[in-house]
Amino acid sequence: MLKKLAFVAVGLLLACRLASATVIDFASMPDGPVTTIGITTWSLAGAGETGQPVVASGFGGGLWNSSDGVFYPTNDLLRVDFSQAVSGVNFTYNPQGLNGDPSQGWYAYDNTLTLIASGSFIDGLNSYDLSAYSGITRIDWDNGQNDWLSNLTRIEFTESSRVPEPASLALLGLGLAGLGFCRRKKV
Repeated sequence: MLKKLAFVAVGLLLACRLASATVIDFASMPDGPVTTIGITTWSLAGAGETGQPVVASGFGGGLWNSSDGVFYPTNDLLRVDFSQAVSGVNFTYNPQGLNGDPSQGWYAYDNTLTLIASGSFIDGLNSYDLSAYSGITRIDWDNGQNDWLSNLTRIEFTESSRVPEPASLALLGLGLAGLGFCRRKKV
């Protein structure tokens, strides 16, 4: 019995430490506004058009920096906020109308909104690998205030499950020790 309980406890602890990958494929989603998907909250956060970003199938599809889909006006900033820190981020983005503006790019932040990584866009639909960075809680895609459309077609990230606090682990250990002690008394 004690061995079974020990295996269950170890299994629970390992499960708490496992991570799960999430993929959001905007190019395959139906058209319409996007606010929240799982642990992500999407917004138009910069200067320009207000409202929610929209998934639209035009020009290859994706989540656009406009609440009108593939129509103008646009917002210079498409933003995602994660409700918990993530890692293993990869995304596919098209900064349509890239004009060499150095402010056009992506910016990843931690939970204190400290910039942890940034990069410039490459013209056309490209994938960007941020898997070297962890603790990301926000990403901004900035089209440089040039009023061009841009779209995110896909994002992948890994969210870590909550890890038990040391006090919880201590209580689990005491409980298992108590069960073991009770078992020995009965034998």
